Amino acid sequence: MTRSLRVAGAQIAGTQRVDARAHTLAELDTRNLCDQHLGLRTGAWVANATRTPHPNAKHRVAVAVRLRDEFPLLDAALVAGRVSWFHCQAFCHAAGPRVADLLATLLPELIDLAEIMPFGPWRRELRRVVRRLDVDAGYDPD
Repeated sequence: MTRSLRVAGAQIAGTQRVDARAHTLAELDTRNLCDQHLGLRTGAWVANATRTPHPNAKHRVAVAVRLRDEFPLLDAALVAGRVSWFHCQAFCHAAGPRVADLLATLLPELIDLAEIMPFGPWRRELRRVVRRLDVDAGYDPD
């Protein structure tokens, strides 16, 4: 096993902060290290290393990659402790293809709200914003 995989394994299985694990997961996935050295996709490796269900581990990797690649402002807020991992998951889930770019422009306001609102009301506000942004929702061209 390479040194990178050993270090990553220690971070993921240890008591490191979630934001550090997110960066590690995104980097492992981008470099394709798990597949090259272990014959496993990153999500499968995380599931095995942490004894968590594969779908949950795959989702964790997918969110980490989206944070790094699509939503660096949200990633920075996670690292700074302004939002939780749950906020990041909810945001990535809500940021579908039709609204992701528009929603990303509202990240500063959504991050500010996350600091002053409990998670449940914040998630409801996020969903309300997405419904307003998704002007094609319910559109049936036939």
